[in-house]
Amino acid sequence: MTRPVGILDVGFYQPDWLILPNKWFEDRQVINRKFVRNTGIHQRFVSDADEGVMAEKAVRNLVEKLDLDLNKCVAVYFATNSTDPFGPMIGNPTIKAQAIEMASHLRMDLPEASFTGINFACSGYPAAFQCLLDDLPKMELMPDNFILVITSNRTTNILDFSCPVTGALFGDYCAVTCVTPMEGSYGTPRFQILDAFARFATMSGDPFIKFLAKDALYPDPSKPAPNDQTVVHQKMCFWLDGMNIGENAPKLMMDAINDSVKRLNIPAKSIGGYVPHQAGQRIGEWLSGMIESAHLSGEVRNGFTRDTGNTSSTSIPLVLGQEWEKLKGYILCPTAGAGRVDQREMSQGCLTLLAV
Repeated sequence: MTRPVGILDVGFYQPDWLILPNKWFEDRQVINRKFVRNTGIHQRFVSDADEGVMAEKAVRNLVEKLDLDLNKCVAVYFATNSTDPFGPMIGNPTIKAQAIEMASHLRMDLPEASFTGINFACSGYPAAFQCLLDDLPKMELMPDNFILVITSNRTTNILDFSCPVTGALFGDYCAVTCVTPMEGSYGTPRFQILDAFARFATMSGDPFIKFLAKDALYPDPSKPAPNDQTVVHQKMCFWLDGMNIGENAPKLMMDAINDSVKRLNIPAKSIGGYVPHQAGQRIGEWLSGMIESAHLSGEVRNGFTRDTGNTSSTSIPLVLGQEWEKLKGYILCPTAGAGRVDQREMSQGCLTLLAV
């Protein structure tokens, strides 16, 4: 019988080398007031450390917080959209290698088979938990064991900051989620994990494409304003179709919510809340309207892009951490985001939790 598991706690690493206020973009005529109204973004963090270093710092923060013995960790699920953005979504060998290197710095003694590398872009969080739940029956999980789900995104490293669509949208951040048995040595987890899935949905047009930027603009905090920038020649970046995403992301999230409710037979009035991927203010508002029209209970947590930007697969654990004690009952965490680049598709998913 598979031992039920839950989320014990979450830890974070917030980059500190640079905060970009909107003025940086406004001075370069990259964004306008409409962008701020639609996204709710006022600033975002940019990391000069790679995804593995960010993850190492986040894990160290969580170990200190919970007094964890890393030798009791039995598996690591490492999700990032920026290490290998154009590679495999599940079982990504480049991301797996980065996770293994991180673990070696932390002196974690785990076999290579215990690591899973995941991309799945903004749907990376439910994708990681789907992999975890699929693997759980094969794990010999003891009461004092735990699993780490890491989302470490350095999206700014694959952007051209002069692009009016993507340049100001994303921010870097890392979260680590500690998963333990529901009846384990660490006490009762805050949220029981009930279900998780991630998949692709076919779209019209090309929502996400990669391109070679000849002269990509990038911020440089070592230089005084207004010259605090540098130009990177021949840089591979990605671009998104904002209108396409804005129209379809709420629909895909609502579709994922409906599927989760049916999969688990959740009564419509027993849902305590929703923690969607924080793609932008307006997308969250449109999703709220769809949920209300479907006569489902529960409040949508929205507006958390203000101080971080779109942090991709890290946005859901960020909100869980901030709303930790406020979330009650069934909590649905839907996502919508990039699919495989240059494919006419988007990703969608949902993680379903029960607050205990």
